[in-house]
Amino acid sequence: MAEKTNREKLQFIISHAKADANLCAVAYQIIKGSVPKERAAILEEFVTGFRGTPTDGSMKLPTVITKAEERSLMERYGSYVDQKIEELIEENLEEHEFYEKLAEFIVSDNMLQDGAAGAISIFDCVIDKRFPYHRVDVSKALTMDQERYLEIIKTIGDNKLDEIDSALNYDFDQKTERASVVLSLIEARDSYEERVVMMSRVLAHFEREIMKMQMKGLKGDLLRSLLED
Repeated sequence: MAEKTNREKLQFIISHAKADANLCAVAYQIIKGSVPKERAAILEEFVTGFRGTPTDGSMKLPTVITKAEERSLMERYGSYVDQKIEELIEENLEEHEFYEKLAEFIVSDNMLQDGAAGAISIFDCVIDKRFPYHRVDVSKALTMDQERYLEIIKTIGDNKLDEIDSALNYDFDQKTERASVVLSLIEARDSYEERVVMMSRVLAHFEREIMKMQMKGLKGDLLRSLLED
């Protein structure tokens, strides 16, 4: 009964408190205080709820981690936690086993015994784009060497590749419009390999767009720092 109470308590807090590092501090204390067999489920529910649960902001949590402390803690522990997350993802575990091992790491690792370190570890998870974690069925992944890839590119032809680039860059009103046009171009290809290569073109497009956004952000940060100096 106590374990269920902990889960309900955290779900209630998520619904009423601001989603930030201080909410993660509360989550850490609840997870650490729960029996080991319940920690994985609580951590998974929190990671999902942190992003997906609307909050009315009516509950004011104690400020145990300021913004300055958050940055400092992330610099100190972020890469350490990221390394563990990467190790677990590479194991391609089932969801419950993944969260089970991650929860055990967060509450038991010698480097993370300080409460602020444990809280920032959970915060590092909830802001990570790889969460919520789901096992990927890599058995269906198509491997293709460069020579075969270039052969498929030649088969598709420059004209069709330009068509998909044009669709990706066209200023549609809705995302579904772009998606439907791009999908129809991909589905028109005869072979599975051709469709995969066309899809890789789509992924490469959005990777470039993300890189541009990141570069703009870095330039903005640099400009602000120069103005502040």
